[in-house]
Amino acid sequence: MLLTREDGWKEIKVARIYGSSSLIEEVSKNRNELQDSHYLTHFGDSKAFWGKLDISLKNMPSERTVFIADGVKW
Repeated sequence: MLLTREDGWKEIKVARIYGSSSLIEEVSKNRNELQDSHYLTHFGDSKAFWGKLDISLKNMPSERTVFIADGVKW
């Protein structure tokens, strides 16, 4: 959360995007590694964030998609 002068508190939204082929399994015992991911950040409302996320997901190869979220309702 960030306190702005004009609009009060605003939340920064973050997504980490990667394909299932980016996971390299068993780097060592009980440890996997993830490569070739990118981050999407947005400072503003959730509608604009979802628009940016939708574009990013459409540009990914057809792979399994997994979402991990904090459970906040937008």
